[in-house]
Formats: sequence, structure tokens, C-alpha cells
Amino acid sequence: MQTGGLPNNGRSAVQKRTGRSILEKIDLECGWGAAMSSEDLMAKLGFRTFNTKDLLNDPKIKEPWPENFVEWNRPEDPKLLDELEKMLNEAEDERPLQAFYTTYPYFLANIFQPHCCWVFPKPRFGGEYIPDFLYCDRNSLGYAWTIIELESPRMEATNKDGSVSADCHHAVGQILDYRRWLTENALAVQKKYPNLNDRCEGVVVIGRRDSGRTELEQKRLADFREQRIEIASCDRLLYQARERLGFINRNWERLAEDVDKVNAIRAKRDTDP
Repeated sequence: MQTGGLPNNGRSAVQKRTGRSILEKIDLECGWGAAMSSEDLMAKLGFRTFNTKDLLNDPKIKEPWPENFVEWNRPEDPKLLDELEKMLNEAEDERPLQAFYTTYPYFLANIFQPHCCWVFPKPRFGGEYIPDFLYCDRNSLGYAWTIIELESPRMEATNKDGSVSADCHHAVGQILDYRRWLTENALAVQKKYPNLNDRCEGVVVIGRRDSGRTELEQKRLADFREQRIEIASCDRLLYQARERLGFINRNWERLAEDVDKVNAIRAKRDTDP
């Protein structure tokens, strides 16, 4: 599971992908004298997200599941994460967490390093198995899938003696059950979810902070990575969402500043003799 914020070396996201500054790209695409509002300019350049296909203005970017597509690299209100933190402090079980990420899949997608992604709440595997979320990312290699299982913020991933808790084992067992079902039903499920199979990644979200865990506890939870299952606390998801959102919002602020510079250049050229 790839997580964490993108590195910020002072270059805009467009410059990283194209090798040009935003001003150079605007000059290339539109010309300095183009009569275009800031909003139209940003839309022309594909700044809803910074996915490669968005920069190409591909109208099919959201296919094949447009209702589940996540515009992961747009600005968002940080106060929503304050609401999530308050919810974690008050939640008695995982249901408020499920409701939040269903309403705001943006924050679930951003614990990964998405390219072009979709989030499916409560997908059905036959009539018996229903994971909490199914995450899909499409990159140059095709579709990559992750099953996400939510547990209560009040549960613990480990016991006081450092052993893995029964609740954590139960959640891991659910992911293994989903994979076993996929082993037997891959062809049927792939009609709806291409390339989904029993080799998909798994994530269990359980309990609160990771920082207080002993080295033994950390090692025992890390052992699940051999089964391609990541054990993460609710607070880790919250922290990573704050880090990524801060990065995204700063990029958009810089973009707005660059558009203002373009408008200033236009105004100066219009008034120069």
C-alpha cells in the first residue's frame, strides 16, 4: 500500500509532469494574449485534477464507473478533516467512519498515491460477502485493486502483551475470505471489476494512534504485509489525509498566483503602445 504525501520540491504538479512551468504551458497552449478568464484558462489546461489524461482533456477519464470516480487532486476544505477527527473521538463503532468516507471518498483515495481512481462503498461479492470499500487505481499497468475493511476506532489492533488482538485477526480473516471467494469467482466478478482477483491488496483500519505501539507490536502487525495486508489506525488515515490535502491546496494556491501573473502580463500588453 503506497501512502503518504507527494514530495514538494517547489515545482508545480504540472511542471513535474510536463517539464514546463505553468507560465510556459499557458503560453504554449493559449498564447499570452488569449482573451480568457482565469476559470476558463484553468479548465482549458485541465486543472480539475492533474492526472495525465485530464491534461489531455479526455472526456472518458471517469469511465468505466463515472459515479464512483474520485477527483483526488482538487482543493478541499480542511475543516472536513476536523469533523472527521471529532467523529473519531465520539464514535462507538465503525458506522460513522463508513458514512464519512462514503460521502467524502476523496479522503479515502488520498491515503494512496492515486493516478486515476474510483472508490466503491459496500460492493457486493455474490450474495454473501460485502467489504466496506473497494478501491481501484488505474495506471500504465492497468487496474490495481484494494479491499478496505473498517473496524471501530475503539478497538485495539494489539493486546497489552503485544499479541495481535482478536478483533484485528477477525478483520484480516474477512479480507482472506473475500480473496477466497474471488479465487472461485474471478471470471464472474471481472465482468464488473476488470482484473480484480485474489491477488488484490488489503487494508484493515482499526483503533486509534500507532505511535504508542512497542517495537514488538509494530513487527507483529507488519508481518501481515507478507499477506499483502496493511494494518492502519484511524489516526494514520487522518494524518495522511491532512498531509496530502495541505500539499494539494498549496499547489492550487500557487496555480492561482500563476494565473494572476498571466492576467497581469495580459493587462500590461493591452496597455503598452
